[in-house]
Amino acid sequence: MATVGWMFFLAMMVLSIAAPIGGLLWWEGRQAERRGFAGEGGDDAHSVSRARALGGVAKTTNQRIHAVRIAKAERDVLYLMDALTDPDVRTYAARYLADLGVGEAGPAIARLLSASDARARSAAIKALARLQYEEVTSGLIELASSDESPVVRSHAVGALGRAGSDERIERTLIDALSDPDPAVGWCAAHRLASIGGTTAIGPLLAAVERAHPLRRRAYRKAVRQIRGRSASSRSH
Repeated sequence: MATVGWMFFLAMMVLSIAAPIGGLLWWEGRQAERRGFAGEGGDDAHSVSRARALGGVAKTTNQRIHAVRIAKAERDVLYLMDALTDPDVRTYAARYLADLGVGEAGPAIARLLSASDARARSAAIKALARLQYEEVTSGLIELASSDESPVVRSHAVGALGRAGSDERIERTLIDALSDPDPAVGWCAAHRLASIGGTTAIGPLLAAVERAHPLRRRAYRKAVRQIRGRSASSRSH
C-alpha cells in the first residue's frame, strides 16, 4: 500500500509540473501564430513557418478555417497564398485573396482550376473573375464545355467574356445554351445578353422553346439586347 501511495504522489507531482509547462507552450504557440498572421518582423516570408514549427497553427479543419479568416482580417497575404495548397481551406483562401484584390495571386489560384474537388474549381473561377485575371480563358472554355459538375460549368460560363469577348468565347456560350443542366444555359443567356453578337439570336430563340417558362425571360432579354446593340452599331 505504501508503494502504491508513493507512486500516486509522484504522478500528481509530475502532473502539477507538466500542466503549467503545457499551458506556457500553448500560449507561446498562440503568440507565434498571431505574429505570423500579423506579419510582425517586416516582410519575413518565413514567419508563418516559424509559427507552425512552434505549434501555433491550428490542426483541425475548423481551426484552420478560423486561421485563414484571421489572415484575411489582418491582410496576411503570405498566409493566404500558402493556404491555397491546403485542400480543406483553399476555397476560403481563394475567396479572401479576391476580397483583398491580390492580383498577383492569380497564377496560384489558377492552379485550382485543375483540382479534383469541384468546390475548389468553382471557388477558383469566381476568384479569378473578380480579380479580372485574363490568362485563364482557355481553361474556362474547357471547364464550361466539359466539366463533370454543372455548378462548375455554370460558374465558368458566367466568368467568360468579363475582360472582352472573341469568337471562341461566343461559340462556347452558344453551345452552353444546349447544356443538359438548365442553369448552365440560363447563365449563358445572361452572358450573351452582355457580349453576344447576332449569330447568337437563332440559338437563343431555340432555347426559349426548350426552357422552363420561368427561365424564358432571360433568353428573350438576351435577344432584345443583342438586337438593340446591332441596331445601334448600324446607326453609327
